[in-house]
This record gives sequence, structure tokens and C-alpha cells, in this order.
Amino acid sequence: MPSLKFTGFAAMLALAVTDAFVVSNVPPTPPAAIERVVPATADLTTGEMWASSLNSQMLLSGASANVAQGFGIIIDDIRYDGEVSRTEADEFVVIKNRSKETADISGWFIYPAGTGTQGNTFYFPAGSVLKPNQSARIYTNEIHKETGGYSWGSGKALWSNNGGLAVMKDNNGKKIMEYKYKPVVPAKA
Repeated sequence: MPSLKFTGFAAMLALAVTDAFVVSNVPPTPPAAIERVVPATADLTTGEMWASSLNSQMLLSGASANVAQGFGIIIDDIRYDGEVSRTEADEFVVIKNRSKETADISGWFIYPAGTGTQGNTFYFPAGSVLKPNQSARIYTNEIHKETGGYSWGSGKALWSNNGGLAVMKDNNGKKIMEYKYKPVVPAKA
């Protein structure tokens, strides 16, 4: 069986699937650091590892798991297939502060990256902070105060229902994380 090496968030998820493949050179992760275990699958032909979240799957390899050292802010999920017809205004991106410190994300930005280009960009306004373990949603074109009150204000869908890539950068333009997602294919009965 091949040995795969994952670091950071991917390493925490890889610990949950050691019966599927061997994980080597992964530093031990104390159980308290793992907030939840996400079921994961591995494609041993490509070395890719996928983990399912709310309604999407994220690729846990390369830059997709590159949470910048010391930040702990991650893209936790994308609801890419909204229920509002034509505009999919209810699509959203979930970001989460996995650190033990309050994080000032003023000036940080998120965008869908399609065909190597930067899509419609959302910038967090001044005074945007996430407390430890706090999540926030950024909607395509809805405002929900209970989840942060953030919205792109876009009159059209931003996230492809066929899969795609979200990129998050800090206020200096340093890439914090990429989140690659693909539709969940129902298991055959």
C-alpha cells in the first residue's frame, strides 16, 4: 500500500482514514485539536484525498490544505448549489477560525478562481473579526446577520455547480488557503 504524507488540516483528516492507506511522517495530533472528523476517501491512482463536508467535497492535497502558519482561518465549506432559481443568491462560503485567538480579518478577501483567473472578489470590511472557533458565511446575494452579515451582493451565481476553486488571501495579498470542491456523487445502490 502506498504511503501518503499530509500536513496541517489534511493530516488531522488523514488520521481518521488510516485503514484506507498508510499515513507516514505525520506529527501526532492531540485529540483536542481535532474539532470534528470528516469522512474522507483517497484516490490512490492520483494521490488525491477528498473529504465530504456539508454539500461538497474538498480536495486535501497540495495548496488545498495550505492553511498559513499561525492564522488558523480556513475555508470550511462552500454551498455551491443554491435553491434560489437563476441567481442562486443563497450560495455561501463558510470560513472558520480554528485558532485559540481572535483574528482580525479586515481587508482579507475571497474569490472563485475559474480557468486561472480571479473571479468576483469579496473583501472583509474594517472591523471584521472572528473569535476562536467562530464561523461566518459570505452569501452570494443575501444578508444573514446571524452568520456574520456578509454578502457579495452579486445578482448571479458565483460558484459552479460542476466544482471549482475558492481562494482566500490576507490583507497583504498572501494566499491563506485554496479550497477545491466538486459535487458529491450519490453512491450507487
